[in-house]
Amino acid sequence: MPVSWFSFLMFRAKSMRREATPAEGIAWELLRNRRCLGYKFRRQHVIAGFIPDFYCAELRLAIELDGAPHFTQWGHERDSLRDGILAAAGVRVARIPNGELSQERLEAEIEGAVRSIGSGAHGKGRGPHPPAYLAPHSSESPPSP
Repeated sequence: MPVSWFSFLMFRAKSMRREATPAEGIAWELLRNRRCLGYKFRRQHVIAGFIPDFYCAELRLAIELDGAPHFTQWGHERDSLRDGILAAAGVRVARIPNGELSQERLEAEIEGAVRSIGSGAHGKGRGPHPPAYLAPHSSESPPSP
């Protein structure tokens, strides 16, 4: 029986969680259980055909920890292509070199994502406000294409 691409990605994400790098382990301890500014992050979550290190659906923010392979020409090209595809899917990508990982750096990236969304996502467990036409009981219609 053939395996679907999504099933393969889910299997790969699960194996990546078991084989985390030391930097990913540290970051996960800082991000898990809403420990960082109250936002929920997932570890190695499949999104837009890719598996970022960490993903917050509420902020549509992927956090990538970059080690040595990312600093080669091939790594830069691959990361640029991947980041472009994720951006087209509405996901902001924050890249942090392993050597710069800290609670403060993670908080700065999350706060940057909150600011880029616009407003309303500053409280614990509160996400960005949807456009008016997506809000419940809105009488506005969606903008025309």
